[in-house]
Amino acid sequence: MADFFSVELKERDVPEDVQFAQDNTDGLFSPDQKVDKWISDLKLYFADVFKDAKATFATGVLELFANHFGAEGDNARVNLKLKDGPKSRSSSIAIIGGGPAGVHMAYTLSKAGFTNITIFEKSDRIGGKSYSVKQADGMVQEMGSCYLSPDYAEIKQLMAHYGVDEQVKVIGRTVWDPEQPAPEGVDFQKWLTDSMRQACGVKSSDFLISLRLLKECVIYIRKHHELFGRYQGFLMAQPAPKVLEELNCTIEEFLAKIDCLALKPIFSLAYTLQGYGYLETTPALYGLLWVTPKLLVGLVEQLKVRGHMPGKHREGGAHDRSITILKEGWNALWLKIVRDESLGIECRMNVDIAKPIIRDESGVTITYHTRRRVQDGTTPTSLADVAKFDFLIVAAPMQHILPLLDTRDDEERLFAGLRSSTFVTSLCQYLPLKETADMAIDSWLDNVSARKPPFSVWSARDSHHVRHMADELSPIKRPTAHGSMVVYQYGDVDSSSVDAKEEAAKEFKAHFGRHIPNGRPLDIVRIEQREAWSYFPRHSQEALRDGILWRVLQGQGQYGTWYTGAYTCFESISAITDYNKMLVAAWVTDLDAQDSAMETEVTD
Repeated sequence: MADFFSVELKERDVPEDVQFAQDNTDGLFSPDQKVDKWISDLKLYFADVFKDAKATFATGVLELFANHFGAEGDNARVNLKLKDGPKSRSSSIAIIGGGPAGVHMAYTLSKAGFTNITIFEKSDRIGGKSYSVKQADGMVQEMGSCYLSPDYAEIKQLMAHYGVDEQVKVIGRTVWDPEQPAPEGVDFQKWLTDSMRQACGVKSSDFLISLRLLKECVIYIRKHHELFGRYQGFLMAQPAPKVLEELNCTIEEFLAKIDCLALKPIFSLAYTLQGYGYLETTPALYGLLWVTPKLLVGLVEQLKVRGHMPGKHREGGAHDRSITILKEGWNALWLKIVRDESLGIECRMNVDIAKPIIRDESGVTITYHTRRRVQDGTTPTSLADVAKFDFLIVAAPMQHILPLLDTRDDEERLFAGLRSSTFVTSLCQYLPLKETADMAIDSWLDNVSARKPPFSVWSARDSHHVRHMADELSPIKRPTAHGSMVVYQYGDVDSSSVDAKEEAAKEFKAHFGRHIPNGRPLDIVRIEQREAWSYFPRHSQEALRDGILWRVLQGQGQYGTWYTGAYTCFESISAITDYNKMLVAAWVTDLDAQDSAMETEVTD
């Protein structure tokens, strides 16, 4: 099978290709002030390709594509005016939740000069859904947060600051057909090509499918710019009502409306497989928030990569669009931050809120118990402690916090309609079926559908192979003893409504009894750990159409409270950290302006 993005043009194929390009590029590349030069270069490239029978498709095109559309946005961030915030940099601030949102907010506040910050965490560890398990051989297995995409530039700088930025490129994915009794894995690029043919309802050469993909990428990016403009940060300024009305549909319906169904397989990989909901049911706005032009360029550019790629990866330049994982795991970053004595962040662990948090004119009152372990392994609860603070930041899942808060009616209207899905990860040891393999990730991508049973197995990552494939050119030898893998399962049901671990265990057992390489049962030696994450809190289609993401922003600071975390915008570390920086930057600007005004009054 020829490389998906290195299809050599044969003499006999050129007339058909030229006709296809003529039919599909004239209307697409219409005059536009922002892309005139890029269009001109692209047309010249097409002319060169079709003259040269030995040319390979996409290498030059994608460079042009990446250089123009992959650049940073040049528009300002959301123009944010907060209702309130900590009155001074010495104000006492309580943060509920020690996951990425809470820890990063504490870091950002400390860097902005705030000196009295306390994190309250329910569990006995920092990191929340960033859960890195270190095995006896030193290999880190990610049970929660895992991949870094091109949109993680700022968080990568923070990793570099703390010396935990060594990354490994993710290379190699085998796709298995779950409907086959004795399946054989196929290369991901072949699966993608076949899936795009099926999505488009056309039969054509790999080259023409490649050209169709390029065309639809350009359509999507132009449409993204048309809807939102070019913007900085994760969340754009609130779109006009007519834009939100246009997005009053599912992701799949949106792709169909703009004639981009060839992108469905890429969205399945980049969006649904990350736990962000099915294309058939998830509101389109969430899809466009995550699959930015920059991310799409990075994904498509990676399709040029096939097989093994040598070399360890560290933070690259502005044009580095690799998908990577962290060698030391995400937890290493959050632990470095809370242990950084220069930040002065206090963490209170094993905390249960005893009764609703009170917010009034005197400040914030938190009544809580602390669970403490004793030698017999029990966790008795301490007598209730009462702590007073000047300001509150809710960085834990709001649907869980609402009952623990003196919730106001408008907060109920903002957050009571949130619903979540459940992502289950299982760390297991297994006996490898084959002595060698050339892929690090096995996927059952046909299971990534709302029509499949809840908690169908989607993928399994062998982190030893991820590391090995990034370091070596030679074929990968599977371990002679047990292998380790993390298996991913998704259920579009809230973890509070089902026993997610039990349901996932049933589907796990059934899956690996029938959908396995060469038709033989995979010998799972043992399950070392299984986690069920309440994942991707999201609003209804109607609420998004009414602008709820921006109504949450407009309510920031009311009742002496900021809201942050996945429930405010999107379930990704890049979205959460960008949101935190936006809140703190907006308030620091206001606080400094207030201080300056007071100094002026004193001087006068």
